[in-house]
Amino acid sequence: MKNHLARLFKEALIKGWEKPVFCDYGGDTFTGKECAAKVKALHNLFDALQIEKGEKIAIMGRNTSHWAITYVAIVTYGGVVVPILPDFKEDEVLNILEHSESVLALMNDKLFAPLENTNIPHIKGIYSLVDFSVLQGENIPQYEEVKKMQPNDLVCKPLSGDVLGVLSYTSGTSGFSKGVMLTAHNLYSNVQFGLDELTLKKGGKVLSFLPLAHAFGCAFEFLWPFCAGVPIHFVEKIPSPSVLVKAFKDIRPAIILMVPLIVEKIYKKQLQPVLESPKMRILLRIPILKQFVYKKIRNKLVDTFGGNFYQMVIGGAALNPEVEAFLQKIGFPFTVGYGMTECAPLISYVDWKHF
Repeated sequence: MKNHLARLFKEALIKGWEKPVFCDYGGDTFTGKECAAKVKALHNLFDALQIEKGEKIAIMGRNTSHWAITYVAIVTYGGVVVPILPDFKEDEVLNILEHSESVLALMNDKLFAPLENTNIPHIKGIYSLVDFSVLQGENIPQYEEVKKMQPNDLVCKPLSGDVLGVLSYTSGTSGFSKGVMLTAHNLYSNVQFGLDELTLKKGGKVLSFLPLAHAFGCAFEFLWPFCAGVPIHFVEKIPSPSVLVKAFKDIRPAIILMVPLIVEKIYKKQLQPVLESPKMRILLRIPILKQFVYKKIRNKLVDTFGGNFYQMVIGGAALNPEVEAFLQKIGFPFTVGYGMTECAPLISYVDWKHF
């Protein structure tokens, strides 16, 4: 287990045993010990359902601590994670469950509602991501949360790092989405890159709002900061600009992972009207004042995102050239990375100071 994701998971839980590890924004906070107890309880559930190593377990829900805990439980048990986007419709979800041959699913109660009267072959049960209660299938008496948890009680029996570890379904360009096969080593290499190359302020936090079922959000708003020992605050609400601006101010994250669409919305709604006003156009024509104005705009934009981050890493799609040019013009600390699900996901990245 030397170079394995499961080892990093176990070490992260033990290092954070009495500290906040996962936090639901505006909700509960879980220490490493509390997370480990829930992981152990899920292992008990998997055992009771006779889940075999290498079998697929689906997760479907928005960003929560329980989503992350379930992921950790599956990997350390030796199962294959099948993350499903919460926005997928009923027929897409059923297709993924069948195509992936998932034997178990954990999902948000509201997302389960359309599937309640559906008979899904080879599924042994569906359990709630809210409280891990049974939604469909057998109510397992052996599944009780472990009360007296010690670090040595957390047993890891992961799959080999070079076999299938995650089957990732994201929006297909034609028809139903297809599963991308990733190994634990694929994910480990991305996490290790983050540990080696990405800068995090001591005592910093991370805000997780990109979909965890996407490789970008999963790798760099969950797996990497978790293994780095950084508390993660999960935003379950749909990440509209208004929701995020408040969350950024409350949490003040040490690094921000972002998609272009949100940056572009903030630029068009908050900055563009100001920049195009007659008064601002006059000021920007005066060289001495122009740099002063750009500095004020940069500081305001940094404050909008919490004012405490080293850099913003933008990925997932191409950034609008106009927005990119403006951010560079004002000296905003951002960089644009490139990746794809098949690479788990990182292909290229450079620190913002060299971008």
